[in-house]
Amino acid sequence: FILLDQVGLDIAAHAGENLQTAFGSRMSLSPILPAMLEAGRLGKKAGKGFYSYDNKGERKPDPGLAGVLKPLISGNGGNGKFTDEEMVDRLILPMINEASRCLEEGVVDTPEAVDAAMIFGAGFPPFTAGPLRYADARGIKDVVSALKTLAKSVDKRFAPSNLLKLMAREKKSFYG
Repeated sequence: FILLDQVGLDIAAHAGENLQTAFGSRMSLSPILPAMLEAGRLGKKAGKGFYSYDNKGERKPDPGLAGVLKPLISGNGGNGKFTDEEMVDRLILPMINEASRCLEEGVVDTPEAVDAAMIFGAGFPPFTAGPLRYADARGIKDVVSALKTLAKSVDKRFAPSNLLKLMAREKKSFYG
């Protein structure tokens, strides 16, 4: 969220629209960015985004954010409460899915290249050693199962990649 505020939510929304145009349902847009823009939350440059910023540019939590996001939250059967596992799955599993597609489509040659790019370029948590290393640690079969569940209950954009399904069937891993 810090990166989104830094880049600007208007820029992020435009990039999201371009990704959706290029990749279709794999990159469906979240309703969060349009709601943030409508509320005048453009990020750091406007003094508020996911955080609020003082005149020195210092970031702090913004209690007003809840009013923008609450109508959009539909976790855990619509009660607006997500478990920690549900939040991790909704954020991390799509990254694993797309990272596996980068390998599948020959965009990159090695899992190491994907993981390094995600850590250094996208801010993926370094302690996990990258999304594909995380997938191996969690278990490819479990990743595929969780993606299938999300595809059925949330949105088809969570459908697992062909590479992940093949790896689960063949009991393979990215680093193994």
